[in-house]
Amino acid sequence: MYAASVWAVDIKKGTTTLFAKTPEMAQVHNFTNIGINGVRVFEEHLYWTNSDLKAVYRIPLDACGYPGASPSSELVANLTTTSPVFIDDFTISKDGTLWVTSSGPDNVIVAVRPDGRGGFLEPVVAAGGIDSTAVQGAVGAAFGRGRDDKDILYVTTNGGLWGAGLGLNHTATEPGKVAAVDTTCF
Repeated sequence: MYAASVWAVDIKKGTTTLFAKTPEMAQVHNFTNIGINGVRVFEEHLYWTNSDLKAVYRIPLDACGYPGASPSSELVANLTTTSPVFIDDFTISKDGTLWVTSSGPDNVIVAVRPDGRGGFLEPVVAAGGIDSTAVQGAVGAAFGRGRDDKDILYVTTNGGLWGAGLGLNHTATEPGKVAAVDTTCF
């Protein structure tokens, strides 16, 4: 019932209603059993990652913040070349750059910048790597809210527990952590 969709929750009434459902929210390949994963709203669009499709999509929202009756998904970024195993959560910086976490063996943060014309540039690896513990097992990300850390991307990790460890056969893990990634010069 709730799979492959976004639901609105009225916490006062204790009710839920279907907010959006598109084919691009579904799990397709049976690889991860996860389709839609991270969800964000930014500048009149609902964005989401699809872990199975290794992609980020969006749909437009109206002036009241709702999608149309049959929203059409737009592919924002195909991440199969920068994060070929598993993408998880993401956040969006004030300039519209998407910062996507990869908790699979890739161990990277991928940046997808706006192109200034309503679209996006090709994704690039912004932090981490297959042999790096910098963001090993990255599962979530958020920017600091203070004056001094507004360009710091805080990344939560699972330490590489999902087969994402380093070394021989990717078996080395570490405790989960919060990593600070400075995005000022990126």
